[in-house]
Amino acid sequence: MKALALAIVVALAACAPASAHQYKVGDLTIAHPWSRPAAAGMNAVGYLTVTNAGKTADTLIAVETRAAAKVDVHEGSMTGGVMRMQKLPGGLPIPAGATVALEPGGDHLMMVKLAQPLAVGDKVPATLVFQRAGRVDVSFSVQATPPAASSMAMPMPEHHH
Repeated sequence: MKALALAIVVALAACAPASAHQYKVGDLTIAHPWSRPAAAGMNAVGYLTVTNAGKTADTLIAVETRAAAKVDVHEGSMTGGVMRMQKLPGGLPIPAGATVALEPGGDHLMMVKLAQPLAVGDKVPATLVFQRAGRVDVSFSVQATPPAASSMAMPMPEHHH
């Protein structure tokens, strides 16, 4: 009986962080929005994972927040050991039945000209706008390292605009 109780407690503890930092809109589930610390007036980068459980593709067309002058969706790629990025003018495609990860070293959200500094422990409220599913309010957790529940634990390569 003790072993069963312990197993239940461990299972619930393992699920709590994931469910506490997930959002749902339509067929989409947004998991673990996070950002690194950054100074006011500078740019910050946002990461998250979007899973589309539906049979129709969707597109992340905008991100709104009072924390930055604007937010662009950037496509990241490595060229000669240097991170290159460019704005995705049509937004970020979320294929049907797929998971799209915005993570260090790849695609990400660029929060341009922060209104105030982002420090570890802060929460950045934002609204994600999807072409089909609509709007969903999320909160980016500011942390020094990627969420433990993700596979994003890799160092951030140097990048240039």
